[in-house]
Amino acid sequence: MVGRTTAIVACLLASVASPAVAAEKIYAFSGTLDLSALLDGSVNPDWGFADGQTFSGTFGYDPDRISYTNPDILNDPTWNLTYYYSPLTKLTYTIQTASGSYSYSPPIETLAGNPASSTLVRSGPGGGNGVFINASNYPASWTGQQPVPVPASAYVGVYYPHSTFLSFGGAPGLLPNSGPQIDFAALGAQLGSTVNGSFTVRFSDPSLWPPGQERVNGIVSGSLSSLRLISVVPEPSTWLMMILGSGVVGLGLRARRASSTLVRA
Repeated sequence: MVGRTTAIVACLLASVASPAVAAEKIYAFSGTLDLSALLDGSVNPDWGFADGQTFSGTFGYDPDRISYTNPDILNDPTWNLTYYYSPLTKLTYTIQTASGSYSYSPPIETLAGNPASSTLVRSGPGGGNGVFINASNYPASWTGQQPVPVPASAYVGVYYPHSTFLSFGGAPGLLPNSGPQIDFAALGAQLGSTVNGSFTVRFSDPSLWPPGQERVNGIVSGSLSSLRLISVVPEPSTWLMMILGSGVVGLGLRARRASSTLVRA
């Protein structure tokens, strides 16, 4: 009986097994604001953001969540730009200001459940390599989706954060044929040497623009100084394999004990 049960569990394990066990990876990032590099008028002094203030946050990344790519710019001969929608699982950040902290978690999905975030990979000869993570309250205009509402706590005066970017750039060859399989921990280890990293939040005043239009009224930006992997969350199928595996081990131990008891008797 034990042998039959073990065989059944082994079959279940084989049915959920996959060649590569994917997992969501959670990364932590931090840095300091550098507003002096922005164009004059890009930052409203009433917002309370200033050079040298620190920011930090986390994001989750799982390339198995990609639903589609943008075919319009796929394999561009000069830039080789590819948009992936959307391997992001979460994004949250906090900026420390003179009057306290400003925190926000941009939406990952639209109200209809479609992607509101994307990852752009640039690997062509037209300008080096780069990875750009974007999460926006405004979905792409061609999707016809409604903007995701922004909570009042995220407003700075009459302005709200309509898009957030994390960007990583470097010399050609930095991301050879990686596609969406990005090793962000490796990029973080090269920050300040072969990799440049930045954090940007674009603000907008919704009263100035017709519904459905995305316009920038101000920008807050800074340089990344740290990016590291802090945890790995296994996929549901991986959890199932672990549970079934534990069951097989338990059945084996139970059978061994029963056999030992019979021998002693």
